[in-house]
Amino acid sequence: MLRFLFNVLQEGLRVRFENWFRQDIWSIGIIKKPIQQVLSGDIKKPDLVLEHSDKNSFLADPFAILNGDDLVVFCEEYSYDSNIGKICRIDVNKNTLNGSRITPTLKPLTREGRGLHRSYPFLFSWEGNRYLIPECQLSNRVELWKLDSRLEKIVEITTLIEGVKAVDPTLFFKNGFFWLAATLEDIGPNSH
Repeated sequence: MLRFLFNVLQEGLRVRFENWFRQDIWSIGIIKKPIQQVLSGDIKKPDLVLEHSDKNSFLADPFAILNGDDLVVFCEEYSYDSNIGKICRIDVNKNTLNGSRITPTLKPLTREGRGLHRSYPFLFSWEGNRYLIPECQLSNRVELWKLDSRLEKIVEITTLIEGVKAVDPTLFFKNGFFWLAATLEDIGPNSH
């Protein structure tokens, strides 16, 4: 029994030590290949890696769309200092898809109520318009952001669902209906 309690204590201390002195470093890789080739495992390295310049921040949850010949990537920029994520836009010129690693220029999408955590900018098009559904589960709602035609600003914000902590909300259209899939934070992951 003492050995068990010692192991529990040791594991708890190890986790706390890692949280104090170690941070995850994430980046975004872009691969310009058909999905079948990516899934086959033939890819040795990405065509481009986007890295954050500040080691106290990282980039995550990318969603991309073509804008002419170039790529627009929406992603989360997470700060360890503030423990807050915000949605940013990154413009990727097609000429940079050459196996390089770059620190991109981040263009934050401004939104009223700054200081609120936003992540996972699910991007989709409908009837000629572009929309984002960001994760904002800490605000206890699911929002829909309509983007301007240049994909630079939010022109309208609508609350789709109030009173729910939805993690990674993902919209899809099937049989004439929109469906929203998400993990409910209150219930926990792997519960459905």
